[in-house]
Amino acid sequence: MLCLHTCLVHAGMYERSGARAANHVTLMPSLVHPLPILGDKKQLYAVVAIGGHQYRVQPGEILPIEKIPLQKGDEFVFDKVLMVADGDNVELGQPYVAGQKVKAEVLRNSAGKKIRIFKYNAKKHTRLTQGHRQKYTDIHITEVNGHRVDSKVDWADSDSETEPALA
Repeated sequence: MLCLHTCLVHAGMYERSGARAANHVTLMPSLVHPLPILGDKKQLYAVVAIGGHQYRVQPGEILPIEKIPLQKGDEFVFDKVLMVADGDNVELGQPYVAGQKVKAEVLRNSAGKKIRIFKYNAKKHTRLTQGHRQKYTDIHITEVNGHRVDSKVDWADSDSETEPALA
């Protein structure tokens, strides 16, 4: 709870006041909603289950997911769609929405940052160093609920951390 309040204070949504300024946060009177609203723009999105995780996806979005055994340029379909929202129309599945699919294209297979794990026991002269590098597949969501995105993504095969260029 403290983390949420701290984030909102730094975002300027809340202000600190009173004698307990370090611990007490009050809602600014000019703010009607406690969380920001992105505007009245109606958005199309879906919530899909991929590899034990749930992702909120939109057409044209680039998403890093856990590695799947596909190559660059392969297209595939997610049929485990939990929710589809198109403006004010929201379809919820129990557990999945029947007949809804999300199509995606593989951009590249990559690896995350290297993590070093170092364990040791004091006074026992036991030291263990281990490393880990999570494998990812970057995908481009091409279609949600029949709404297709025409833009193609050109992503180099290098392991650079730059964003892809939309053509």
